[in-house]
Parts: sequence; structure tokens; C-alpha cells
Amino acid sequence: MPEECIEPGATFHPNLLYPMSYMSIRENKTFLYAMIISGAEFFTVIASDLFRNLNDSLELVPLPECGFPK
Repeated sequence: MPEECIEPGATFHPNLLYPMSYMSIRENKTFLYAMIISGAEFFTVIASDLFRNLNDSLELVPLPECGFPK
């Protein structure tokens, strides 16, 4: 039990601020690069049909192997 009494209707006053939550994506370069790389990897896996079960669950159909009509 806390030593001080906590009032249910009291105003919330944070005592620790997390600076990453106030940064935009452009300011947080590590997060930006991670999002770009993971998005590219996801698209590559989906487009290359490596995991057929995943494509089936997303209801994606494979591209025809004969190519596109001219």
C-alpha cells in the first residue's frame, strides 16, 4: 500500500516524461529506418510468394507465369 492516500478524482501529474513519445517520425531516425526496412521486407515476402499460407490467408493470388498480355 502506498504511504500517501491517492484520490480517485485527483488530477494526473506525471513525474517522468518519455521524450520518444513526443518526437515525430522524422526526428527519430532509428524508428524511421526500422519502419522503412520492415515495410520493404514485408512487401518482398508477400510479392515473392515465399509463404503461400500467408498469401492464402490474405487472399492474394499468384501472378501468372506466362507474363502479361501485349
